[in-house]
Amino acid sequence: MSDTDCLLINSMEEDDALGRLPTLIREALLLRYREDMTLEEIARVVSAPLPTVKPRIYRGLEALRLMLEKD
Repeated sequence: MSDTDCLLINSMEEDDALGRLPTLIREALLLRYREDMTLEEIARVVSAPLPTVKPRIYRGLEALRLMLEKD
């Protein structure tokens, strides 16, 4: 996890942006960056295979970046 990703998730501005993400993607991002879970832990918690969790996080970060750039 990069420092930029952590700042992105933890900044106050993105709370509204997080709310606009699909639930499964938002859940994965919050577990990863606010709860500091590993990808394997997230997969176990959400009952999804690891190859499903990784793209959720990647897509979520990309969507947040795009939303925050527009705002």
